[in-house]
Amino acid sequence: MKELKCPACQGSIGLWTFAKAPTPWHLKCGRCKAKLTLGKYSGVTFVIALFGVFLAIYLVPSFLVLMLAIIIFEVGGYLLLRTLEVSLALKQ
Repeated sequence: MKELKCPACQGSIGLWTFAKAPTPWHLKCGRCKAKLTLGKYSGVTFVIALFGVFLAIYLVPSFLVLMLAIIIFEVGGYLLLRTLEVSLALKQ
């Protein structure tokens, strides 16, 4: 798996940086604070987000299960981006 890197400072974008972003469309570099975009993979992220919303609305019976679903969504999204070898770009 390719490591996610900031195009501005070449710093590593780790799971914690990804998890701190409220959505994948609000991603910022932890080192230089550059706003980043997923480029052509925004559609993939949108589908993952829709799946997460579906789980939260229809299948989540309790708060603890909701928190577990959010954690799985964050980790799964990050690993998917690394597996697809996404190159991050600076947001205009």
